[in-house]
Amino acid sequence: MRFSVLTLAVAFAVSPVNAQDLKRTIMQRVDVPAGAAHETVIGTVEVPPGGATGRHSHFGVEMIIMTEGEMDVLIDGEAPKHLKAGESLVIPAGRIHDATAARSGTAKAAVTWVIEKGKPMATPAAK
Repeated sequence: MRFSVLTLAVAFAVSPVNAQDLKRTIMQRVDVPAGAAHETVIGTVEVPPGGATGRHSHFGVEMIIMTEGEMDVLIDGEAPKHLKAGESLVIPAGRIHDATAARSGTAKAAVTWVIEKGKPMATPAAK
């Protein structure tokens, strides 16, 4: 997979998605069999064209499979990643990240999180 770098023009043109515009659908939530302190959450995420999730982290690992569209993912300390439908990515627990959908269409992904029980799904991070 080749990595793409966001240009300054794109970086300035993108704004975080309002909470009401980001669509996160939880499909299942189950305890991790070997660890009562964690649970597995399976869902979908949709980011509108040109929208961004905003910098955030999770109290556990996030596994993404792009199902439609494209998005650029920025994980603190790593090179930018460009994902297209059919590609996947794992974001380690606690890593601050942001995802921006291409302007050409909505980015949709099937996502599995293995997170600490009782913790929020996502925690906003400073810019």
